[in-house]
Amino acid sequence: MERCLVAIPQTPDDVHKLEQLTGVSITSLAGLKRALQKNFQEAVDIGIVGIKTIIAYSREILFQEVEEQAAARDFDSLMRGDSIGFPYQEKLSVLAKVFANVFVDFSWMYVVSPEVSRRAMSEYLETVPSNKILGFGGDFIYAELAYAHAKMARRAVAQVLAAKVADGYCSETKALELGRRILYGNAAALGVYKREQTTRFNARKLSL
Repeated sequence: MERCLVAIPQTPDDVHKLEQLTGVSITSLAGLKRALQKNFQEAVDIGIVGIKTIIAYSREILFQEVEEQAAARDFDSLMRGDSIGFPYQEKLSVLAKVFANVFVDFSWMYVVSPEVSRRAMSEYLETVPSNKILGFGGDFIYAELAYAHAKMARRAVAQVLAAKVADGYCSETKALELGRRILYGNAAALGVYKREQTTRFNARKLSL
């Protein structure tokens, strides 16, 4: 495997890639620190002379000391995953069904695994009120990546809804209504983004 300096992990998948690159098991903050130290040392050994951080493009470069316990909590949160509670998405369906203030947010889940996303969406449609499912989101910096992720989301939602229609779970008209609600209406109703009268959502253009 070609060895290189990796970015600070932002997702569980990033952590797994760092594990593969360094050969260090990462199950805790301590493991993450060991893997990063090894990765940085290897970079120094091959002649690295500087490190670039892209956060300079979006925020102040203000690195503050963080208590070990706080960092450990953040690591645990990262590994649990925020999108649909992955990998505990089944438990989230119960929470969203029972508690009025719990919603299902797919966020960047399609990037993590389209297959897991489809399975979870299929289950949520049968167990969670449809007005509590937020089918798309994320925090990509670049418009190109947000566009690509949106295409992945539309494709996954379309495949799940098509399967529901084929199985007789709902009609095509109902599936189109669910698509609008999941990919736009629910987030708009919550004020996630401003509803514009000129906005048009054509569910028939969802890519299968």
